[in-house]
Amino acid sequence: MFAHLLELLLPELNGTQYDFEDSEEFAKRPFREMNRVYWTEILFRSHWAAAGAMIRNATVVGWLRAVAYAIHSARGSCLRTGLNRSGF
Repeated sequence: MFAHLLELLLPELNGTQYDFEDSEEFAKRPFREMNRVYWTEILFRSHWAAAGAMIRNATVVGWLRAVAYAIHSARGSCLRTGLNRSGF
């Protein structure tokens, strides 16, 4: 469904770096800066989680494409016959 978007976005993730501040350094900051660092790190963590999900989905999409290819190329074989009988 969105596999073509994954193929476009995944190369953009290569080399992405996330900077997280040490808790001791964070505690030395004024409150206003602490708030900025806190929300920046929340966004980094959200991006990190989304990037990981995209990578996992790309792996699954690749696997599904391989399975679909195997099914379509197995015309008349035992695999195809078995899948037809099971309702696929």
